[in-house]
Amino acid sequence: AQLIDVRDNNVYWVAKLKDGHCWMTQNLSLDLSQFDKLTSSDTDLTTITDPNGNTFNGYTSDNGIITWILGETLVNPATVEHFSYGNPGGKVYNYINENYLPQWAKSKNVYAYTSGNANLDILYNSIVDCNSAHNDGTCDHYNVGGYYNWSASVASNNTASYQTPYVVMPNSICSNGWRLPKGITMNGDAEVASDIGELWKAQDIVKSNNNWFADVRRRPLYFVRSGFVTRDGVYWFSGSGRYQSSTTAWYENHASSYNSAFDDTYLASAHGWTRYIGISVRCLAR
Repeated sequence: AQLIDVRDNNVYWVAKLKDGHCWMTQNLSLDLSQFDKLTSSDTDLTTITDPNGNTFNGYTSDNGIITWILGETLVNPATVEHFSYGNPGGKVYNYINENYLPQWAKSKNVYAYTSGNANLDILYNSIVDCNSAHNDGTCDHYNVGGYYNWSASVASNNTASYQTPYVVMPNSICSNGWRLPKGITMNGDAEVASDIGELWKAQDIVKSNNNWFADVRRRPLYFVRSGFVTRDGVYWFSGSGRYQSSTTAWYENHASSYNSAFDDTYLASAHGWTRYIGISVRCLAR
């Protein structure tokens, strides 16, 4: 099945997987720089009071929101809040320095195709080239998509320095009717596994399965090793995959959020990490 995102008419493959949820099986590619505001009519937004007591209704391009789409070098020349390492008042410039970008990252669409059988991703700069080389109907799933910091992912900068862990943010930049996966939450004194953790467990993506590294990257999950971005460029591309969650964490004595991460030796369904770095987003149906 396919989902059409009415905000930009991007089409995404979706599937009901073994955890019982319907997931996007490719990365979100919404370019937030094209929007002044997203509303609840087309986006996963509600009128709420966030954990800091701020009333929030809709996304506005504002301090703390960092997003980057392949092929763009200047994201937003304005200064933004740098919510990292206990220094929420520090200022940085929200841009990607072109001098640090590899040539492939200057293309709008990049497909990191893999058969899953080797520690290798093959890069293509168009869907036509990928399909011509493989013709197995999977290339769409390997679109690298966009990179979103946590503020962008939860569609608000009001919560960017919120310090209490295990809080699930109710808003996201997913399409209306879809949401971000939850990270680790609490039920009394017991931790509840993350949504991606439950998905990986249901699909037997566990270290005791010798094929886990191949299985997490191929049909039907298609997780991509997109790496992450800072203002200094792209890091760990084709080395590590990281995916945002809606849930706060406390990591190395600073406000952070849970994300899911993997490489050829590492598998973490819920890993606390700094909020300002841009990583991938997958959505699941509400």
